[in-house]
Amino acid sequence: MSERNRATRSELRSRLEDTLRILLLGGSTWDLRSFMLEKGVQLSDAQLRRYIRVAMRRCEKMAEKYREKAFARHLMQRQHLFARAMESGDLRTAHALLRDEAELLKLYDGDLLARVAALEARLATKAKTNGVHRHGFASKN
Repeated sequence: MSERNRATRSELRSRLEDTLRILLLGGSTWDLRSFMLEKGVQLSDAQLRRYIRVAMRRCEKMAEKYREKAFARHLMQRQHLFARAMESGDLRTAHALLRDEAELLKLYDGDLLARVAALEARLATKAKTNGVHRHGFASKN
């Protein structure tokens, strides 16, 4: 029985970095396979999918960390711009900044409430046409 050659930690790290780089450049599984073969690494389809899955998870984690920082930065920038607008007496810009900040913070939920009401109305209509009342009981015909 032949012993499988397993990649070292540094090889794994390098392969994952290469995988992420290829994906970020718009590459496909085929591109990744070709790249690995050029480096003398032959991987099965399952291994390629695993590398892609792990690379994408890392990418998602990085994006989530960046999102939190970007959100905080945008809030601070709006507050700074608001202060400058007030200093210069530009009430129109100050109002626009307050409104934009409130939207960013989702303080205006009227749109959400309207969408929920529309969905409830559609569900009620669908339930009536299917002969089911609001509580899930079939109507008597």
